[in-house]
Amino acid sequence: QFFKCELNLWKIPSKKYASSTIFSVSSGSGKCGVAVIRVSGPKSKHSVEQLCGSITKPRVASLRKLMDPSSKEVLDKALVLWFPGPNSFTGEDCAEFHVHGGPAVISSVLSALSLIDGYKPAQAGEFTKQRYILYVK
Repeated sequence: QFFKCELNLWKIPSKKYASSTIFSVSSGSGKCGVAVIRVSGPKSKHSVEQLCGSITKPRVASLRKLMDPSSKEVLDKALVLWFPGPNSFTGEDCAEFHVHGGPAVISSVLSALSLIDGYKPAQAGEFTKQRYILYVK
């Protein structure tokens, strides 16, 4: 089933955020030097606090150690960015972790995010869907 929509990027987003915070590798799959893991939703700021210890300045990349929230084991040294909504890709609060692209690192960061209460892995196209819901609905 196809649907037609007109997307107005200048429209003010709705005041309601989605109820869940989603996360996924947003840089694609396959071999890579750097992988981008995106977190979007009302609790995305919490992911930066849980993995890095403190929040970063908005829209400024900072090099941080990522720590497993339960074991406090260092997962990677990564560039971390924090984008408060509505000025983000999804229109919601959003965080990005630019980690080394090895499968072990990516898997460990995704595992750590999955342990945070209220977080769920994003389905294919869900980041774009969140943007659509906020700006068009």
